[in-house]
Amino acid sequence: MYEIKIAGVVVQAVTGDITKETTDVIVNSSNSSFSLKSGVSKAILDAAGPTVETECQQLGAQPNKCMIMTKPGNLQCKKIIHLVTQTDTKNIQQSVEGALKMCAKNNFTSISLPAIGTGQGNIQPSEVADAMLDAVVEVVGKKSQNSLKLVRMVIFQPAMLTDFHTSMLKKKGTDVQEKEGFFQKFISLLTGSKVDNAQQNEVMEIESHDMDPACFHICGVSQAHVDNAKQVIKGLIVKEQDSILIIDKALFSLSELDLQHIFDMQTAMDVSISLHNSSQKEAKLTVEGLSKDVLKASNEIHEMLKKVRPEETFKDLPQHWDEMPDNTSCLSIPTQPETQEHIDVLKLFEDTCKKNVLKIERIQNPSLWGAFKIKKKDMEVRNRHQNNERKLFHGACHTTIDKINELGFNRSYAGKNAALHGDGTYFAVNANYSANDTYSKPDPQGQKYMERQEAEKMFQGQTRCSACKGYCQADQNVQPPGAAVQQPEKKKMGPSPADAHVDNAKQVIKGLIVKEQDSILIIDKALFSLSKLDLQHIFDMQTAMDVSISLHNSSQKEAKLTVEGLSKDVLKASNEIHEMLKKVRPEEAFKDLPQHWDEMPDNTPCLSIPTQPETQEHIDVLKLFEDTCKKNVLKIERIQNPSLWGAFKIKKKDMEVRNRHQNNERKLFHGACHTTIDKINELGFNRSYAGKNGK
Repeated sequence: MYEIKIAGVVVQAVTGDITKETTDVIVNSSNSSFSLKSGVSKAILDAAGPTVETECQQLGAQPNKCMIMTKPGNLQCKKIIHLVTQTDTKNIQQSVEGALKMCAKNNFTSISLPAIGTGQGNIQPSEVADAMLDAVVEVVGKKSQNSLKLVRMVIFQPAMLTDFHTSMLKKKGTDVQEKEGFFQKFISLLTGSKVDNAQQNEVMEIESHDMDPACFHICGVSQAHVDNAKQVIKGLIVKEQDSILIIDKALFSLSELDLQHIFDMQTAMDVSISLHNSSQKEAKLTVEGLSKDVLKASNEIHEMLKKVRPEETFKDLPQHWDEMPDNTSCLSIPTQPETQEHIDVLKLFEDTCKKNVLKIERIQNPSLWGAFKIKKKDMEVRNRHQNNERKLFHGACHTTIDKINELGFNRSYAGKNAALHGDGTYFAVNANYSANDTYSKPDPQGQKYMERQEAEKMFQGQTRCSACKGYCQADQNVQPPGAAVQQPEKKKMGPSPADAHVDNAKQVIKGLIVKEQDSILIIDKALFSLSKLDLQHIFDMQTAMDVSISLHNSSQKEAKLTVEGLSKDVLKASNEIHEMLKKVRPEEAFKDLPQHWDEMPDNTPCLSIPTQPETQEHIDVLKLFEDTCKKNVLKIERIQNPSLWGAFKIKKKDMEVRNRHQNNERKLFHGACHTTIDKINELGFNRSYAGKNGK
């Protein structure tokens, strides 16, 4: 994500799905009748539902200025602005200006726009970015009529983000940068100034707000009764004071608006929030207050963190994929001719190749998708930019196409169909090159198979288009009865003139108890990954913590869990469940690294660390070696490579799914030449080394 400020308005360029945006307004680029059902417009209308389509038909039949505003339907925004798609940058700028002015006129504060004109309009992304940002500058500069605080440009194709970044640089000089570190932005938010590194380890507590005190008037038959009532009330209040510590690397990814929202929580929820930055690898947040308020605030913060946390590879799959049956590692799905996915692939093929296309298939392979994401992240770190993707073609033989779909490309196919520059796997920019009989050899029916390589998108000439998908599902649903909350025994008092006051005190205490009843709903795909032992532990929580817990499985894509009881108990149980979910949620590969690894400098893809002879790590490796080899060992090094570690975890998970057990690891040795050892450490093993030292 890239972010700048123009006249006090935050302008962001992000990659993502615009139908998931939570801004006040979402913009839809449509046709003149506001009925376009392709590309982004189709995604928005499908997600919004039939009521929005009906409203578009009604408003589209009335006089309009190529722009209408409808209700959001099923979307999370407040309104949808529908624009007529433009085919030149001048009209795009005018359309965006119109949408921004409509927002300001209706006092909306935030808006999300797609990259208008890059699809149906076929305009270069760089030109669209310039036009859209010119529109923002034109409108937000007129502060007298501007209520906007946030403008988000949501880019579906990650490759376009670079063009928007470049355009933002033009508007803001060198001030545009990728999201600042969490604590630099946080202090900047509170003080309006930057901080040096020496300050980053300090605890930053948001200024607390004074709250009006609660007054109790207690009357009783004696001072002892009054003192006893005071102690009961004081005990209830003190008991309900609580705090929670959240330790999550996702805190580093919160935006400036997220931080502002956390700041505002203090007033809205009567809590105190402290943020700590103990290191660049760890961030901590503390929430203090009454249990009920702390529970509400912590739940909201957890939801914010879920949105910025890179999802686990086997779950964060393209949304347009079909569901995959359990234990299915690869699935071929024929694309429908009327879908944008099919149209885009076909157009790319036919731009350079006029052969007849029989079929296009999407290949859904979660393991290859995960490996692609790991490699993509690694290349962004190495190259220090995000423009690393290309759409290429590969001609394949019909006898190998299924293996490629299942296991991906490797050098075992090298030279099978041709090798002009030596053994290797070749890809072409133009489809007509890969369509040559030399590369895509016809099958007995005369059909050819080609692949388009980009996030595993594939062709078949007869053509196939690939990508990947998969699920994990909890073994069972647990919905045991909850333990009853026992009320304190009530003792009857004899009649006295103070009966009315005693009854009043009883009502106050009873009200406090009822008020502290609470519930929390946790919606998290990681619930599917809980083991039977985890589920048993959740079951046992009910007795141990006096709460009622229900698990619901509404679909294979969504799992819900409800915790009910006293606020303090609900808070404790929900925190423990969140910790369990963190453990089973495979963190983003570049963050969930072995704890014993040394800290790696920024932009370092690989690091060699000599192990110390007295460490268990060194002793274990040395023993394994000396069990079968008595040669003198000069040095043992630990190779720290986040990219290879991430790929290993993906493959490990894939093998567990395929083999249906976890006993898939072996400790093996490999002898290497001193000329190749550094390359192996950095890039891993591949078949380019095959046969170098022997067969």
